[in-house]
Amino acid sequence: MSQRRRLVARLPFRVGALAGAAAYLCGYLFTYLLTVERVRAELSRMDVDATLSLFGSSGIAPWKVTGWFFYGAHFVDVSVTSSAMDLSTDVVEVSAGDWRTLLFVLPPLFLLVAGALAARRTGAERVTVAAVAGLTPLPGYFALAFVGAFLTQITVVIASVGPELTRALAAGFVYPLVFGPLGGALAVAVRRS
Repeated sequence: MSQRRRLVARLPFRVGALAGAAAYLCGYLFTYLLTVERVRAELSRMDVDATLSLFGSSGIAPWKVTGWFFYGAHFVDVSVTSSAMDLSTDVVEVSAGDWRTLLFVLPPLFLLVAGALAARRTGAERVTVAAVAGLTPLPGYFALAFVGAFLTQITVVIASVGPELTRALAAGFVYPLVFGPLGGALAVAVRRS
């Protein structure tokens, strides 16, 4: 068996995918906890539910709007699309408040941990092997980023509001591609020193 095949056989694909999914869910959960009160206050202040009921629509769930903040922490803008207009905005920049820097730290932090867990699972002793193992969280993170982009969409009357799909998918791929291997490599480097 070649060295490359042995490496692939050692990679923790299931554990890595679960770690990637956990990184996404933990990032969303922490974002939710940091933003939900502000979101509820703004929705109440603007009396969104009453306005939507005039048009026969139901209210906006705060968990969907906090998802916009989570995608915003990946530099994904929220877009408003309708037959009359198309526009987008950086929801984190506009309304996240003093703690918005923390929102940008959460996705990389959880992906670093996921990459480190995957590398640890392989028992990697070389930085390059650990970095390759750190790629295994990518499928789990990407899958949830894909589903989450659709779940956080809101259709209001004649408009659709939510994360820009293309950028959300790119972020769901690029973030674990960068931070997973970095976490794996750092885990081995720290263990060696």
